[in-house]
Amino acid sequence: MGSRIESVRPGGTVDANFREIPLPELLFGILRANLSGRVDFALRPEPRNRIFFYDGVPIGVDLPDTGLNLIHLAVERGFLGTERAKELERSAEINKRSPAQVLIDHRILGPAELDALEGALARSQLIRLFDFSELGFRFIEGAPRDERCALAILELLPVVYRGLKQGRDRHQVNRFLEAHERSNFKLGPTYPQGVDPFGWGVAMEAVIAAPERTLSLAVLADAGLDRETSGAALLALKLAGMVELREAAERREPQRLREVAKEAAPREQPRPDSKEPKEPPGGLLIHRRQDAPEPPAKKHKTGPTPVAQVSVPASAHDAEYQEVRDRLTPLRGQNYFQLLRAAVGSDLAQLDRAYRFFQRRLEEEGNGYGPRAHRDLLEDAYRCLRDPKQGPHYTQLVEAVEKSAVLAKERLAFEALHNIERAIRAVPEGRTGTAAYLLAWAEKQDPTRRDVEAYLGFVDYWRGSAVERVGQRGALVQRLNRAIEQHPDEACVKLCYAYVYADAHDQESALRLLAEADRPDHPLVARIRALPH
Repeated sequence: MGSRIESVRPGGTVDANFREIPLPELLFGILRANLSGRVDFALRPEPRNRIFFYDGVPIGVDLPDTGLNLIHLAVERGFLGTERAKELERSAEINKRSPAQVLIDHRILGPAELDALEGALARSQLIRLFDFSELGFRFIEGAPRDERCALAILELLPVVYRGLKQGRDRHQVNRFLEAHERSNFKLGPTYPQGVDPFGWGVAMEAVIAAPERTLSLAVLADAGLDRETSGAALLALKLAGMVELREAAERREPQRLREVAKEAAPREQPRPDSKEPKEPPGGLLIHRRQDAPEPPAKKHKTGPTPVAQVSVPASAHDAEYQEVRDRLTPLRGQNYFQLLRAAVGSDLAQLDRAYRFFQRRLEEEGNGYGPRAHRDLLEDAYRCLRDPKQGPHYTQLVEAVEKSAVLAKERLAFEALHNIERAIRAVPEGRTGTAAYLLAWAEKQDPTRRDVEAYLGFVDYWRGSAVERVGQRGALVQRLNRAIEQHPDEACVKLCYAYVYADAHDQESALRLLAEADRPDHPLVARIRALPH
């Protein structure tokens, strides 16, 4: 039901109640859609109980009818006694002053203490909402914050966690415990590691958020958490999209993928019984001589020093591959809408908000290989969904999968093509580990794509020294020929082949392929043109 919130249009409203959209789903739906606006809760006939959101995060909480106010909280925190509190409440009512003004006027609290207490009150009031099982509400997208409402920026994860433990929504925890008694989960990349969101303490947080940690009720119990605490934490993480179910057994990586990750992996040689490739459409030169299948080499002309191919050390390549794998593997299986935390069919304004939200977060992580690959993936998803042709087509593919899982192959094949595109763009930037991972991912998404073998060979070719490339060229050309036979219209194959021609000093053949590929802005084109003629 959270999709009703996530798909709200700018300036639109959603009327519902907690039975239709439980409070945790409402809060995380607003967060996933990166929405700004106001939620009015029907605690009284007049609309005076509200929460304000900015980019999905609560920034102002004003819920006077939850039974909590600053004076009550000041009593709980020991700032004043019960009798004195009653006097101040009467004074506030008679003089029509807010509890905050009364506490300041009577010098009970200073400005710093008041700020801390207002933040605690906002959290307590929001958690108290969990005690109302069928409360009605209205969400108004785009409504600005009332300046009379104190600014209190709250992190949703700990708020929802505490609410699930303390409020009437504990029935959600019980259902979750029953359904996932033996389930295994893995933390996703959006989990805020290192900030102790549940207030467990640094030692406990280090246990829970350890790299490659598989989470389950049993694991959390071994860490010292009781069953209800573990269930509330895992459910909050699941609602936030910060954990995902793991398969019972990890699938084994294909043999060739493991070879790519090994240092100094052996180069594949053409099979002696392989058939001679046929000539594909477009008049491409196919080499038939078994003793010299590579493009014809020409003598170097006197002139400028040739542009050197910078070899990528195996250790650097493997480290990059590992970093990208750790970052992107938790995202595999998610469609483009899920990657952006947007509802299927979201309009352009929703997609813009979601993309900006993630871009800001990822930019703060710097330009490492993992964050860079994550940003490229989100940008690709965003541009696809915004494209007037690709967007509707992809939306149809996603909706079709919801009706029948058999149709998932077509969606995965679409995403595999995009992974290949990003991989070949990464190569001329020297990000060969990123390219290798994306190609391995594409091969799993669409096993029918036999051209992936050629692209992986091209990545190895790019990494090699000048001497190594001469030895690799013949086998790579055969792979590229097979790829062109299977995908004669694929621009990426032609671009890779053009580079091999240009590297062998056959600029004429390289330019012919560039013209057929018709991708003048591709980063590989500039590298091809920079090679010596």
